[in-house]
Amino acid sequence: MNQGKGGTKVPLLGDLPLVGALFRSVSNTDLQRRLYIFVKAEIIRPAEALAQGLPDMERISQRNRLAFETFEQEFQGYKSVPGVKSKPVAPAKVLDTE
Repeated sequence: MNQGKGGTKVPLLGDLPLVGALFRSVSNTDLQRRLYIFVKAEIIRPAEALAQGLPDMERISQRNRLAFETFEQEFQGYKSVPGVKSKPVAPAKVLDTE
């Protein structure tokens, strides 16, 4: 982000009290730049690994899902103000949404 402030005035007339504002100007600039990087990941697996159904990946995925759901249940019980029951977050299980 770049910011700048500048001004111009007519010599002598811009320095006069009261009417000097008519002979000067102030400019403000604000320049913002953003850089977006898009990344597409693709996992390449051998054909024989796909034929076996990837049991290791399924086991790891199930383990991670159970761990996530445990934390999710704990979060659903979180109270932002002690003694006041919070409204449940919808949906109750994020992984079940379409």
